[in-house]
Amino acid sequence: TDHSSLVHGAVIGMDNEGVLLCARGQRGKSTLTVLSLFKGAEYVSDDYLVLEKDKDGNIFASPIYSIITLSPFMTEKMKDNLVGAKKLGENARKDKYVFNITSKHNQFRKNYPIKMLMFPEIVEDEEPYIREATAAEKGRAITQLIHSTTSQMSDTVDKTVTLKIIKMVSDFPCFYFGLSKDVNKNSDYLINFMKSKKQ
Repeated sequence: TDHSSLVHGAVIGMDNEGVLLCARGQRGKSTLTVLSLFKGAEYVSDDYLVLEKDKDGNIFASPIYSIITLSPFMTEKMKDNLVGAKKLGENARKDKYVFNITSKHNQFRKNYPIKMLMFPEIVEDEEPYIREATAAEKGRAITQLIHSTTSQMSDTVDKTVTLKIIKMVSDFPCFYFGLSKDVNKNSDYLINFMKSKKQ
């Protein structure tokens, strides 16, 4: 609709304050989001979601399905967390496994308010870090959100989709997230960051 858009991204949050992770595929969004879910965060989606703007200009995210997706590598790495999860098969691109994780559905959210953007990138640092994004980094975050969305949905020539997404997300504060090689450190750091924003 004029006030909603399907996007390829991820949303995780804490106490009704959502973080929209903006990055192309294979950049660690699903791993970060799903691990954060396992550690107690509120979860909307790690893959596709709907962004919708209300009459007051607030943006809300909703999932289009209640599953999680993980690469085969991360599935093996997270197998202890996936005890009880039902493997449903593979996604359409055949690059991820799809799981029903009913035991965590109490943490799944819809119509979840977005409060910030986050631009995750894998860095060489031993420890993860989050800082305010520069204007250029925020531009890259939004560009990657749009590119990932349009390329996966074959809307590459539809300028209305691009402009609609830009209008929806451009006013949010944006943070750069330097991801270490340690995925558990990354999810712990994100959860602590979200908690600190509530204080």
